[in-house]
Formats: sequence, C-alpha cells, structure tokens
Amino acid sequence: MVNCGVAVKWEDKPQWFNHDGAPVEREKDAYGRKTQFELVHPEKVFFVDEVRSNTSQKNDRNIGGEKFLIDPDSQA
Repeated sequence: MVNCGVAVKWEDKPQWFNHDGAPVEREKDAYGRKTQFELVHPEKVFFVDEVRSNTSQKNDRNIGGEKFLIDPDSQA
C-alpha cells in the first residue's frame, strides 16, 4: 500500500492510536493494534477476507437499489 501511495510508513517505532486517530502511550487507551502505517487514501483501499474476493454483483438479487437481508450462509 505504501508503494501505490495509499499509505505512508513512519520511521518511528510502531505506536497505538485511539479511536480519533491520536497517538496514545498505553494499550488500554488504544483502538486497534500497534502500527507504523497510516492510510492517507482509505477510500482507495479494498479489503477482502479469507473466503474469496468475489466482487461480481451479477445475480445478487438487488434490483433498483433495494436493500434487504439475506441468509449469512448464502453467496452473492
């Protein structure tokens, strides 16, 4: 992510941050894990999990922007 410009790496040691993005000294005040990186363009980052990265919307049964709940075991 650093190479493509969506994140920067600090030269300092990894540190914790709170929910507002401010650095904190203690783990109990932190939100998340220690990091040396900062996302500068989070809108350009796409995360997938271990179950595949199928981003196709074909056959997702969503017509005209209608939102609905589906069974968590079903596939889009």
